[in-house]
Amino acid sequence: MPRDSRLQTLVDLGLVSEDVAAEIDRQQQAGAVRLGAALTLDDLYQLAQITQAEMARAAGEWQAETSGDASDWLTAAGGVALLALLLRDRGRGEVLDEIERNILRHQENMRNATQAMIDQRIGLADWQRSMATDMRGLHIQNGALGRGGLRNLTDADRAVLQDGLRFQFQHLDGFAGDIAAGNLSPAQMRARAELYAQSGRSVYWYSNTETQRADGMTEERRIAIGDSGTCTPCTDLAALDWQPIGTLPNPGGEPCDGLSNCRCEKEYQ
Repeated sequence: MPRDSRLQTLVDLGLVSEDVAAEIDRQQQAGAVRLGAALTLDDLYQLAQITQAEMARAAGEWQAETSGDASDWLTAAGGVALLALLLRDRGRGEVLDEIERNILRHQENMRNATQAMIDQRIGLADWQRSMATDMRGLHIQNGALGRGGLRNLTDADRAVLQDGLRFQFQHLDGFAGDIAAGNLSPAQMRARAELYAQSGRSVYWYSNTETQRADGMTEERRIAIGDSGTCTPCTDLAALDWQPIGTLPNPGGEPCDGLSNCRCEKEYQ
């Protein structure tokens, strides 16, 4: 099937890489993309299997590209061009890069909310609600990234996510209690708040392990970073080499000395 001329124009102008264009060609041949047809944001989300945060960023790019005097081909490309921008953005790095960016985005939100509470611009209850909302979004997004998209989360996955959030919310209650009792300095509040965003790592590794299992992988191993900040428990786990899938603890929690700050990874075969 010949490539649509509008898509080729996107390639020629450097808005879409050849790799992305080839992927759009493949999806068109499979009937997943109808060039020239209007695609809703939900359609794009399902096709590209991305997070809502990525979609918002890509939509901003699309608006920037589409000026008031946009040429007819750019307008006609419509949703396909937005999909291309999304895929182009994702092609700049591995999923793990997006996980870290996602953590940093939510960490900034939590830091800002905590500073607003310290400055008495919001109350303790509003701060706690803001923290809980960010944690919920972070866990769902990272869980979806591990599964290849929100639509791929199973009921069992959602139950695990809810259990993890319940655990985090219990700790958040304790955090709020310490603040109310005056037990923490502003610096301690900020540092403790930022730690909550780090919990998103273990959520991704849980979901990714389940995805790899479903894809037929039978073994996994932990990969330690191996620098001066690598703790002994993580080094010991890496030394175990290949183990049955699902038997090694996921990075981002115990037994790592850094708990949610753990930077280890997993490989599968």
